[in-house]
Amino acid sequence: MSEEKRDALHPEELSLRIQEIGLKWPVSWDMDYDGITCRVHVQDRTHNIRVDKYTREDPDGRYFHPLHELAHCKLSEEIDPCFSALQCGHEADSDECRRLYLIYVPIDVWVNQERHKHWPEAMRNEQVAVCKEMVQIAKQNSYMFFQPELLLTLALSMAEDFLFDTMVGEQLRRIKNYLPPALHGSVAEIRKAIVDMGQITPCVESLQYYMREFARILSFEELIQVRLEYSARHQCQVVYWKE
Repeated sequence: MSEEKRDALHPEELSLRIQEIGLKWPVSWDMDYDGITCRVHVQDRTHNIRVDKYTREDPDGRYFHPLHELAHCKLSEEIDPCFSALQCGHEADSDECRRLYLIYVPIDVWVNQERHKHWPEAMRNEQVAVCKEMVQIAKQNSYMFFQPELLLTLALSMAEDFLFDTMVGEQLRRIKNYLPPALHGSVAEIRKAIVDMGQITPCVESLQYYMREFARILSFEELIQVRLEYSARHQCQVVYWKE
């Protein structure tokens, strides 16, 4: 069934989307947050989705991102709270937190897989928008893809195009043609790992394994022994990387 690009933050749309994905626990929304994320409150059996100004004001963002967060909520109900969000378990500087969230990013292949079951056009439309932006970056300065954030975004898009046929293969080939040759091996290795993730059943043990694997690939040596534990105080999964 074709999925129109509609305002998923409209109250009536939100109610419909929650029913479509089959959430059992109530969802509350914080529309004035710094970033977009979600939390599962296990004790109360509720979800809280937090939305930033950029998402509220961007027509595409109002469509893609809320559906992505609802998929996080679905997996956190069905599998484990770690599929809701992640938080550092130690005092960490901004660079440490950035690296931790980077090795958590590939969880999106499982989240988007859940979203794709219900709203396949959301995945395709999002990938068109993401690839359009990456093409411009690659044309202007392809060396920006040495940044792990862009490298992971590209590899995730490539993996999801393979897994879900998002029909952006031509754009991805254009981006790859602009890349410095030194990045080809890293992109291929990350893409393969994400494809492998997408072909297995999501679980906490696999998530922890792949977080360690991405730490290895990205040479974040201090994070290779990360471990996940649920924290009732933080109401999300907490990652520890130090003894």
